[in-house]
Amino acid sequence: MKLLSTTLATSLQVNFNVIRCGAHTIALVVNSGLKKFQKIIDKVRAFVVEVHKLPKKEEELSSLAQKLQVKYKKLIRDVKT
Repeated sequence: MKLLSTTLATSLQVNFNVIRCGAHTIALVVNSGLKKFQKIIDKVRAFVVEVHKLPKKEEELSSLAQKLQVKYKKLIRDVKT
């Protein structure tokens, strides 16, 4: 936020302190951009839920990562906020 505030102040001559809830505005912009990928995001979320439900699927995923020689990281559920 400090970098954003400085950039706005120097480049655009905007006093960031006057902008109401800058972090909220940024969140709105990011969420708006993510709407373009909503179908993909929903599929990934459903996949993660499925892997969490069935330990065998997680084992298969881990085994595949080993075969491909990539580091396996346990999948986590995201939080929409």
